[in-house]
Amino acid sequence: MLSLAVRWTKKLVRERSKSEGIRIGNRFTKKPTAACLASYITAPAGEKVRILDLGAGTGILSAAACEQLARLGKRDIEVALSETDEAYLPLLDNIMRRVRRKCHHDFGARVRFRIVGDLLSEYTDGTEGEGYDIVLSNPPDENGDTLPAREAFHTPVSTAFHFLDAARRATVPGGQLLIFLPTLFATAASLDTLRTELLSQVSLESIHLFSVKDKTEETTGEYGDLLKKTMLAVFRNIAPTDTLSLATSYDDGETRESLPPLPFDYLVRGDEKRIILLQSKAELECLRFMELLPTTLEGEGLRMHTGLVIESRYPELLSDKEAAGYIPLLSPRGIAGGHINFPLPYKNQYILPRIPSLMQKNRNMLLLKRVPSKADKRHLYAAVYLAQQFPHREVISTQNKLVFIDRDDGEELSPAYLYGLYTLFNSTLYERYCRILSKSSQINAKEYGSLPLPDAATVSALGMRIMMTRQYEAKVCDFLVKNLLVPKEPAPVD
Repeated sequence: MLSLAVRWTKKLVRERSKSEGIRIGNRFTKKPTAACLASYITAPAGEKVRILDLGAGTGILSAAACEQLARLGKRDIEVALSETDEAYLPLLDNIMRRVRRKCHHDFGARVRFRIVGDLLSEYTDGTEGEGYDIVLSNPPDENGDTLPAREAFHTPVSTAFHFLDAARRATVPGGQLLIFLPTLFATAASLDTLRTELLSQVSLESIHLFSVKDKTEETTGEYGDLLKKTMLAVFRNIAPTDTLSLATSYDDGETRESLPPLPFDYLVRGDEKRIILLQSKAELECLRFMELLPTTLEGEGLRMHTGLVIESRYPELLSDKEAAGYIPLLSPRGIAGGHINFPLPYKNQYILPRIPSLMQKNRNMLLLKRVPSKADKRHLYAAVYLAQQFPHREVISTQNKLVFIDRDDGEELSPAYLYGLYTLFNSTLYERYCRILSKSSQINAKEYGSLPLPDAATVSALGMRIMMTRQYEAKVCDFLVKNLLVPKEPAPVD
Protein backbone atom coordinates (compact mmCIF):
# COMPACT_ATOMS: atom_id res chain seq x y z
CA MET A 1 0.00 0.00 0.00
CA LEU A 2 2.79 2.40 0.84
CA SER A 3 4.60 1.41 -2.35
CA LEU A 4 1.61 2.15 -4.55
CA ALA A 5 1.05 5.52 -2.85
CA VAL A 6 4.68 6.48 -3.46
CA ARG A 7 4.56 5.19 -7.05
CA TRP A 8 1.50 7.26 -7.96
CA THR A 9 2.90 10.31 -6.16
CA LYS A 10 6.10 10.12 -8.20
CA LYS A 11 3.96 10.04 -11.34
CA LEU A 12 2.26 13.27 -10.25
CA VAL A 13 5.63 14.87 -9.52
CA ARG A 14 6.93 13.94 -12.97
CA GLU A 15 3.83 15.23 -14.74
CA ARG A 16 3.75 18.57 -12.94
CA SER A 17 7.48 19.04 -13.27
CA LYS A 18 7.19 18.52 -17.02
CA SER A 19 4.06 20.54 -17.66
CA GLU A 20 4.46 23.38 -15.15
CA GLY A 21 8.22 23.54 -14.71
CA ILE A 22 8.02 23.30 -10.92
CA ARG A 23 9.72 21.01 -8.45
CA ILE A 24 7.37 19.61 -5.80
CA GLY A 25 9.12 16.35 -4.95
CA ASN A 26 10.43 17.63 -1.61
CA ARG A 27 6.87 18.27 -0.43
CA PHE A 28 6.12 14.57 -0.06
CA THR A 29 7.31 12.06 2.52
CA LYS A 30 9.91 9.60 1.29
CA LYS A 31 9.00 5.92 1.31
CA PRO A 32 11.48 4.78 4.02
CA THR A 33 10.53 7.79 6.17
CA ALA A 34 6.82 6.96 5.96
CA ALA A 35 7.61 3.31 6.77
CA CYS A 36 9.64 4.52 9.76
CA LEU A 37 6.66 6.47 11.07
CA ALA A 38 4.35 3.49 10.56
CA SER A 39 6.67 1.26 12.59
CA TYR A 40 5.95 3.40 15.67
CA ILE A 41 2.18 2.92 15.39
CA THR A 42 0.60 0.65 17.98
CA ALA A 43 -2.88 -0.80 17.57
CA PRO A 44 -5.40 0.78 19.95
CA ALA A 45 -7.95 -1.27 21.84
CA GLY A 46 -11.34 -1.81 20.24
CA GLU A 47 -12.39 -3.05 16.86
CA LYS A 48 -12.45 0.28 15.02
CA VAL A 49 -9.44 2.56 14.52
CA ARG A 50 -10.00 6.20 13.60
CA ILE A 51 -7.11 7.99 11.85
CA LEU A 52 -6.63 11.67 11.03
CA ASP A 53 -3.99 12.64 8.46
CA LEU A 54 -3.52 16.38 8.97
CA GLY A 55 -2.08 17.83 5.76
CA ALA A 56 -2.50 14.54 3.89
CA GLY A 57 -0.96 15.51 0.56
CA THR A 58 -1.34 12.42 -1.62
CA GLY A 59 -1.98 10.07 1.29
CA ILE A 60 1.48 8.52 1.72
CA LEU A 61 1.34 8.50 5.53
CA SER A 62 -2.23 7.18 5.57
CA ALA A 63 -1.31 4.36 3.20
CA ALA A 64 1.61 3.38 5.46
CA ALA A 65 -0.60 3.56 8.57
CA CYS A 66 -3.38 1.46 7.04
CA GLU A 67 -0.90 -1.21 6.02
CA GLN A 68 0.67 -1.28 9.49
CA LEU A 69 -2.68 -1.49 11.28
CA ALA A 70 -3.91 -4.22 8.96
CA ARG A 71 -0.77 -6.22 9.70
CA LEU A 72 -1.43 -5.72 13.41
CA GLY A 73 -4.84 -7.33 12.99
CA LYS A 74 -7.15 -4.34 12.78
CA ARG A 75 -10.06 -4.98 10.40
CA ASP A 76 -12.08 -1.76 10.68
CA ILE A 77 -10.11 1.38 9.79
CA GLU A 78 -11.61 4.81 9.22
CA VAL A 79 -9.42 7.57 7.81
CA ALA A 80 -10.07 11.32 7.63
CA LEU A 81 -7.69 13.12 5.29
CA SER A 82 -7.36 16.87 5.72
CA GLU A 83 -5.93 18.52 2.61
CA THR A 84 -6.55 22.00 1.19
CA ASP A 85 -4.48 21.92 -2.02
CA GLU A 86 -7.01 21.07 -4.74
CA ALA A 87 -4.23 19.92 -7.08
CA TYR A 88 -3.68 16.86 -4.88
CA LEU A 89 -7.30 15.88 -4.24
CA PRO A 90 -7.95 13.70 -7.35
CA LEU A 91 -4.77 11.68 -6.77
CA LEU A 92 -5.47 11.47 -3.01
CA ASP A 93 -8.89 10.00 -3.73
CA ASN A 94 -7.42 7.58 -6.31
CA ILE A 95 -4.66 6.36 -3.97
CA MET A 96 -7.01 5.83 -1.03
CA ARG A 97 -9.41 3.83 -3.21
CA ARG A 98 -6.52 1.57 -4.17
CA VAL A 99 -5.43 1.29 -0.52
CA ARG A 100 -8.97 0.33 0.41
CA ARG A 101 -9.07 -2.45 -2.20
CA LYS A 102 -5.63 -3.79 -1.32
CA CYS A 103 -6.34 -3.82 2.43
CA HIS A 104 -9.49 -5.83 1.78
CA HIS A 105 -7.75 -8.21 -0.64
CA ASP A 106 -4.57 -8.84 1.40
CA PHE A 107 -5.87 -8.69 4.97
CA GLY A 108 -9.65 -8.77 4.83
CA ALA A 109 -9.68 -5.32 6.45
CA ARG A 110 -12.35 -2.73 5.73
CA VAL A 111 -11.01 0.76 5.12
CA ARG A 112 -13.34 3.73 4.87
CA PHE A 113 -12.02 7.17 4.09
CA ARG A 114 -13.24 10.71 3.63
CA ILE A 115 -11.40 13.72 2.30
CA VAL A 116 -12.12 16.87 4.25
CA GLY A 117 -11.00 20.43 3.86
CA ASP A 118 -9.20 22.61 6.37
CA LEU A 119 -9.30 20.96 9.79
CA LEU A 120 -6.36 22.99 11.06
CA SER A 121 -8.46 26.00 12.08
CA GLU A 122 -11.00 23.71 13.74
CA TYR A 123 -8.38 22.70 16.31
CA THR A 124 -6.32 25.90 16.52
CA ASP A 125 -9.12 28.19 17.64
CA GLY A 126 -8.82 26.82 21.19
CA THR A 127 -11.71 24.36 20.97
CA GLU A 128 -11.65 20.58 21.02
CA GLY A 129 -13.05 19.02 17.85
CA GLU A 130 -13.72 15.43 16.85
CA GLY A 131 -11.23 12.98 18.34
CA TYR A 132 -9.08 10.33 16.61
CA ASP A 133 -7.15 7.29 17.85
CA ILE A 134 -4.14 8.05 15.66
CA VAL A 135 -3.16 11.44 14.26
CA LEU A 136 -0.49 11.70 11.57
CA SER A 137 1.14 14.78 10.10
CA ASN A 138 4.09 15.84 8.03
CA PRO A 139 3.38 19.57 8.04
CA PRO A 140 5.08 22.25 5.97
CA ASP A 141 7.86 24.18 7.68
CA GLU A 142 6.76 27.61 6.52
CA ASN A 143 5.93 31.03 7.89
CA GLY A 144 2.81 30.66 10.04
CA ASP A 145 1.90 34.33 10.51
CA THR A 146 -1.45 33.96 8.72
CA LEU A 147 -2.74 31.22 11.02
CA PRO A 148 -5.01 31.90 14.02
CA ALA A 149 -3.18 33.36 17.02
CA ARG A 150 -2.67 31.14 20.05
CA GLU A 151 -1.40 31.92 23.52
CA ALA A 152 1.23 29.19 23.05
CA PHE A 153 2.95 31.30 20.39
CA HIS A 154 4.12 34.61 21.80
CA THR A 155 6.13 35.18 18.60
CA PRO A 156 5.49 34.08 14.99
CA VAL A 157 6.44 30.43 14.51
CA SER A 158 6.48 27.91 11.70
CA THR A 159 3.24 26.41 10.39
CA ALA A 160 4.56 23.05 11.62
CA PHE A 161 3.99 24.06 15.24
CA HIS A 162 0.43 25.16 14.54
CA PHE A 163 -0.10 21.69 13.09
CA LEU A 164 1.39 20.18 16.26
CA ASP A 165 -0.92 22.20 18.47
CA ALA A 166 -3.96 21.23 16.37
CA ALA A 167 -2.96 17.56 16.16
CA ARG A 168 -2.66 17.30 19.94
CA ARG A 169 -6.19 18.63 20.35
CA ALA A 170 -7.48 16.12 17.80
CA THR A 171 -6.04 13.08 19.63
CA VAL A 172 -8.39 11.18 21.95
CA PRO A 173 -7.25 10.20 25.47
CA GLY A 174 -4.82 7.32 25.09
CA GLY A 175 -4.40 8.01 21.38
CA GLN A 176 -1.16 8.39 19.43
CA LEU A 177 0.19 11.47 17.69
CA LEU A 178 3.01 10.96 15.19
CA ILE A 179 4.34 14.14 13.62
CA PHE A 180 7.42 15.37 11.81
CA LEU A 181 8.77 18.56 13.44
CA PRO A 182 11.70 20.92 12.91
CA THR A 183 14.45 19.96 15.36
CA LEU A 184 14.41 23.50 16.77
CA PHE A 185 11.29 22.36 18.66
CA ALA A 186 13.75 20.86 21.15
CA THR A 187 15.37 24.11 22.27
CA ALA A 188 13.86 27.22 20.61
CA ALA A 189 13.02 29.93 23.15
CA SER A 190 10.07 31.02 20.99
CA LEU A 191 8.49 27.61 21.65
CA ASP A 192 9.00 27.49 25.42
CA THR A 193 5.30 28.07 26.13
CA LEU A 194 4.12 25.47 23.63
CA ARG A 195 6.71 22.92 24.76
CA THR A 196 5.99 23.28 28.49
CA GLU A 197 2.23 23.21 27.92
CA LEU A 198 2.41 20.18 25.65
CA LEU A 199 4.86 18.12 27.73
CA SER A 200 2.87 18.71 30.90
CA GLN A 201 -0.28 17.28 29.29
CA VAL A 202 0.83 14.38 27.08
CA SER A 203 3.60 11.80 27.03
CA LEU A 204 6.49 12.20 24.59
CA GLU A 205 7.33 8.53 24.02
CA SER A 206 9.93 8.58 21.25
CA ILE A 207 12.01 10.87 19.09
CA HIS A 208 13.47 9.61 15.82
CA LEU A 209 16.32 11.73 14.45
CA PHE A 210 17.42 11.84 10.84
CA SER A 211 21.15 12.41 10.35
CA VAL A 212 23.85 12.31 7.72
CA LYS A 213 27.40 11.09 8.26
CA ASP A 214 29.88 13.91 8.70
CA LYS A 215 32.45 13.04 6.05
CA THR A 216 34.78 16.00 6.41
CA GLU A 217 38.35 14.91 7.08
CA GLU A 218 38.70 16.49 10.52
CA THR A 219 35.34 15.46 11.92
CA THR A 220 34.58 11.96 10.67
CA GLY A 221 33.92 9.85 13.72
CA GLU A 222 35.13 12.58 16.02
CA TYR A 223 32.61 15.32 16.66
CA GLY A 224 29.35 13.57 15.82
CA ASP A 225 27.25 13.52 12.70
CA LEU A 226 25.11 16.23 11.17
CA LEU A 227 21.50 16.44 12.28
CA LYS A 228 18.89 17.13 9.62
CA LYS A 229 16.32 19.85 10.22
CA THR A 230 13.38 17.50 10.77
CA MET A 231 12.69 14.82 13.38
CA LEU A 232 9.82 12.43 14.06
CA ALA A 233 8.12 12.91 17.44
CA VAL A 234 5.77 10.25 18.84
CA PHE A 235 3.33 11.40 21.53
CA ARG A 236 0.60 9.59 23.42
CA ASN A 237 -2.31 11.44 24.94
CA ILE A 238 -1.76 10.19 28.48
CA ALA A 239 -0.08 11.63 31.55
CA PRO A 240 3.67 12.19 31.02
CA THR A 241 5.77 9.06 31.58
CA ASP A 242 9.20 8.63 33.15
CA THR A 243 11.21 7.53 30.10
CA LEU A 244 11.95 8.72 26.58
CA SER A 245 13.40 6.68 23.70
CA LEU A 246 15.76 8.06 21.06
CA ALA A 247 16.72 6.55 17.71
CA THR A 248 18.72 7.81 14.74
CA SER A 249 18.67 6.96 11.02
CA TYR A 250 21.23 7.81 8.36
CA ASP A 251 19.15 6.55 5.42
CA ASP A 252 15.85 8.46 5.79
CA GLY A 253 14.51 5.89 8.25
CA GLU A 254 15.21 2.58 6.51
CA THR A 255 17.41 1.42 9.40
CA ARG A 256 17.84 2.80 12.88
CA GLU A 257 20.32 2.97 15.73
CA SER A 258 18.51 3.07 19.06
CA LEU A 259 19.61 4.20 22.49
CA PRO A 260 18.23 2.47 25.58
CA PRO A 261 15.20 4.25 27.08
CA LEU A 262 16.49 7.12 29.21
CA PRO A 263 14.90 8.98 32.13
CA PHE A 264 12.63 11.69 30.81
CA ASP A 265 14.06 14.29 33.20
CA TYR A 266 17.58 13.47 32.01
CA LEU A 267 16.75 14.44 28.43
CA VAL A 268 14.10 17.12 29.08
CA ARG A 269 15.53 19.80 31.35
CA GLY A 270 14.61 23.01 33.09
CA ASP A 271 11.39 24.93 33.38
CA GLU A 272 11.50 25.54 29.62
CA LYS A 273 11.56 21.75 28.93
CA ARG A 274 14.57 21.96 26.61
CA ILE A 275 15.18 18.57 24.97
CA ILE A 276 18.66 17.09 24.50
CA LEU A 277 18.80 15.29 21.16
CA LEU A 278 21.39 12.50 21.43
CA GLN A 279 22.36 10.85 18.16
CA SER A 280 24.59 8.01 19.38
CA LYS A 281 25.95 6.07 22.34
CA ALA A 282 29.19 8.03 21.98
CA GLU A 283 27.26 11.24 22.62
CA LEU A 284 25.54 9.69 25.63
CA GLU A 285 28.91 8.61 27.08
CA CYS A 286 30.27 12.12 26.48
CA LEU A 287 27.30 13.72 28.23
CA ARG A 288 27.54 11.42 31.22
CA PHE A 289 31.29 11.94 31.60
CA MET A 290 31.11 15.72 31.35
CA GLU A 291 28.44 15.85 34.03
CA LEU A 292 30.84 14.11 36.42
CA LEU A 293 33.30 17.02 36.27
CA PRO A 294 33.44 18.85 39.61
CA THR A 295 32.79 22.47 38.66
CA THR A 296 31.61 24.87 35.96
CA LEU A 297 32.66 28.15 34.37
CA GLU A 298 30.53 30.08 36.83
CA GLY A 299 31.66 27.88 39.71
CA GLU A 300 35.28 28.82 38.99
CA GLY A 301 34.44 32.52 38.96
CA LEU A 302 34.76 32.76 35.18
CA ARG A 303 32.41 34.63 32.91
CA MET A 304 31.75 34.55 29.18
CA HIS A 305 30.92 37.86 27.49
CA THR A 306 29.94 38.80 23.97
CA GLY A 307 32.40 41.13 22.20
CA LEU A 308 31.73 44.84 22.60
CA VAL A 309 31.67 46.36 19.11
CA ILE A 310 29.05 45.97 16.40
CA GLU A 311 30.96 47.60 13.54
CA SER A 312 27.92 48.72 11.56
CA ARG A 313 26.87 50.98 14.45
CA TYR A 314 30.13 52.89 14.67
CA PRO A 315 31.62 53.20 11.17
CA GLU A 316 32.90 56.72 11.92
CA LEU A 317 35.00 55.41 14.82
CA LEU A 318 36.81 52.68 12.87
CA SER A 319 40.22 52.91 11.26
CA ASP A 320 42.37 50.64 9.13
CA LYS A 321 45.59 51.97 10.62
CA GLU A 322 46.85 52.84 14.06
CA ALA A 323 46.49 56.50 15.01
CA ALA A 324 46.52 58.66 18.13
CA GLY A 325 43.70 57.70 20.49
CA TYR A 326 42.78 54.50 18.64
CA ILE A 327 42.96 51.07 20.29
CA PRO A 328 43.24 47.55 18.77
CA LEU A 329 39.93 45.93 17.77
CA LEU A 330 40.27 42.15 17.92
CA SER A 331 38.16 40.15 15.44
CA PRO A 332 37.49 36.45 14.77
CA ARG A 333 39.54 36.67 11.59
CA GLY A 334 42.62 36.85 13.79
CA ILE A 335 42.07 33.42 15.38
CA ALA A 336 44.66 31.01 14.00
CA GLY A 337 46.67 28.20 15.57
CA GLY A 338 45.32 28.88 19.03
CA HIS A 339 46.42 32.51 19.12
CA ILE A 340 45.31 35.96 17.93
CA ASN A 341 47.12 37.45 14.97
CA PHE A 342 47.18 41.25 14.92
CA PRO A 343 47.27 43.43 12.92
CA LEU A 344 45.77 41.81 9.84
CA PRO A 345 45.58 42.98 6.21
CA TYR A 346 41.91 43.90 6.62
CA LYS A 347 39.87 46.99 7.26
CA ASN A 348 38.71 48.23 10.64
CA GLN A 349 41.61 47.05 12.78
CA TYR A 350 41.35 49.92 15.25
CA ILE A 351 38.59 51.84 16.95
CA LEU A 352 38.38 55.25 18.66
CA PRO A 353 36.74 54.52 22.03
CA ARG A 354 34.70 57.70 22.47
CA ILE A 355 32.09 55.59 24.28
CA PRO A 356 33.35 53.82 27.45
CA SER A 357 31.36 50.68 26.62
CA LEU A 358 33.54 50.13 23.54
CA MET A 359 36.71 49.37 25.50
CA GLN A 360 37.82 46.78 28.02
CA LYS A 361 40.85 46.33 30.22
CA ASN A 362 43.80 44.73 28.49
CA ARG A 363 44.18 41.43 30.33
CA ASN A 364 44.56 37.70 29.67
CA MET A 365 41.47 35.99 28.27
CA LEU A 366 40.24 33.17 26.07
CA LEU A 367 38.60 34.23 22.82
CA LEU A 368 36.12 32.19 20.79
CA LYS A 369 34.29 32.78 17.54
CA ARG A 370 30.69 33.50 18.41
CA VAL A 371 29.44 32.82 14.88
CA PRO A 372 31.58 30.25 13.00
CA SER A 373 31.53 30.67 9.23
CA LYS A 374 30.00 28.11 6.87
CA ALA A 375 33.49 26.93 5.96
CA ASP A 376 34.41 26.23 9.58
CA LYS A 377 34.47 22.54 10.48
CA ARG A 378 34.09 23.01 14.23
CA HIS A 379 31.59 24.52 16.63
CA LEU A 380 34.31 25.85 18.94
CA TYR A 381 37.18 27.98 17.62
CA ALA A 382 39.31 29.22 20.51
CA ALA A 383 42.44 31.34 20.90
CA VAL A 384 44.57 32.46 23.82
CA TYR A 385 45.05 36.20 24.23
CA LEU A 386 47.77 37.44 26.60
CA ALA A 387 47.87 41.08 27.67
CA GLN A 388 51.60 41.15 26.92
CA GLN A 389 50.72 41.03 23.22
CA PHE A 390 50.09 44.79 23.60
CA PRO A 391 52.35 45.64 26.57
CA HIS A 392 51.84 49.39 26.28
CA ARG A 393 48.05 49.27 26.03
CA GLU A 394 45.83 49.65 29.05
CA VAL A 395 42.62 49.00 27.08
CA ILE A 396 41.63 47.16 23.92
CA SER A 397 38.33 46.24 22.27
CA THR A 398 36.64 43.15 20.79
CA GLN A 399 34.31 42.67 17.87
CA ASN A 400 30.76 41.45 18.54
CA LYS A 401 31.41 38.23 16.59
CA LEU A 402 33.75 37.13 19.37
CA VAL A 403 33.05 35.95 22.89
CA PHE A 404 35.68 36.15 25.60
CA ILE A 405 36.24 34.42 28.94
CA ASP A 406 37.90 36.10 31.90
CA ARG A 407 37.48 36.22 35.68
CA ASP A 408 34.39 37.74 37.24
CA ASP A 409 36.38 39.38 40.05
CA GLY A 410 38.80 41.14 37.72
CA GLU A 411 41.80 38.98 38.73
CA GLU A 412 44.20 38.12 35.94
CA LEU A 413 44.04 34.57 34.56
CA SER A 414 47.42 32.87 34.67
CA PRO A 415 48.87 31.76 31.32
CA ALA A 416 48.90 28.11 32.49
CA TYR A 417 45.22 28.17 33.42
CA LEU A 418 44.33 30.02 30.23
CA TYR A 419 46.15 27.51 28.04
CA GLY A 420 44.43 24.73 29.98
CA LEU A 421 41.06 26.24 29.09
CA TYR A 422 42.18 26.43 25.48
CA THR A 423 43.18 22.74 25.53
CA LEU A 424 39.72 21.79 26.78
CA PHE A 425 37.81 23.97 24.33
CA ASN A 426 39.93 22.76 21.42
CA SER A 427 39.43 19.08 22.26
CA THR A 428 37.03 16.60 20.68
CA LEU A 429 35.41 16.02 24.08
CA TYR A 430 34.26 19.63 24.47
CA GLU A 431 33.45 20.01 20.78
CA ARG A 432 31.12 17.01 20.98
CA TYR A 433 29.56 18.14 24.26
CA CYS A 434 28.79 21.63 22.97
CA ARG A 435 27.31 20.21 19.79
CA ILE A 436 25.03 18.04 21.90
CA LEU A 437 23.75 20.89 24.04
CA SER A 438 23.48 23.49 21.30
CA LYS A 439 22.48 22.36 17.82
CA SER A 440 22.88 25.99 16.78
CA SER A 441 26.35 26.86 15.54
CA GLN A 442 26.29 30.19 17.38
CA ILE A 443 27.70 30.46 20.89
CA ASN A 444 25.32 32.02 23.38
CA ALA A 445 27.33 33.45 26.29
CA LYS A 446 24.50 32.91 28.77
CA GLU A 447 24.12 29.22 27.89
CA TYR A 448 27.78 28.46 28.55
CA GLY A 449 27.88 29.58 32.17
CA SER A 450 27.14 26.03 33.31
CA LEU A 451 29.76 24.42 31.04
CA PRO A 452 31.49 21.70 33.13
CA LEU A 453 35.16 22.06 34.01
CA PRO A 454 37.80 20.02 35.85
CA ASP A 455 39.26 21.48 39.03
CA ALA A 456 41.66 24.42 38.68
CA ALA A 457 44.78 22.30 39.30
CA THR A 458 43.90 19.93 36.46
CA VAL A 459 43.18 22.81 34.07
CA SER A 460 46.54 24.42 34.90
CA ALA A 461 48.32 21.06 34.47
CA LEU A 462 46.81 20.75 30.99
CA GLY A 463 47.99 24.27 30.21
CA MET A 464 51.53 23.61 31.38
CA ARG A 465 51.79 20.50 29.24
CA ILE A 466 50.55 22.14 26.04
CA MET A 467 52.81 25.14 26.63
CA MET A 468 55.77 22.76 26.87
CA THR A 469 54.85 21.04 23.61
CA ARG A 470 54.27 24.36 21.79
CA GLN A 471 51.86 22.48 19.58
CA TYR A 472 48.26 23.64 19.67
CA GLU A 473 46.49 21.42 17.13
CA ALA A 474 43.27 19.60 18.08
CA LYS A 475 45.00 16.21 18.00
CA VAL A 476 47.50 17.41 20.64
CA CYS A 477 44.67 18.74 22.80
CA ASP A 478 42.88 15.39 22.45
CA PHE A 479 45.99 13.49 23.50
CA LEU A 480 46.47 15.61 26.61
CA VAL A 481 42.79 15.53 27.60
CA LYS A 482 42.55 11.76 27.15
CA ASN A 483 45.68 11.12 29.19
CA LEU A 484 45.03 13.59 31.99
CA LEU A 485 41.26 13.83 32.17
CA VAL A 486 39.24 11.11 30.42
CA PRO A 487 39.29 7.63 31.99
CA LYS A 488 40.79 4.90 29.83
CA GLU A 489 37.52 2.97 29.74
CA PRO A 490 34.38 5.15 29.70
CA ALA A 491 31.48 4.02 31.85
CA PRO A 492 29.33 1.59 29.83
CA VAL A 493 25.97 2.76 28.52
CA ASP A 494 23.10 1.05 30.28
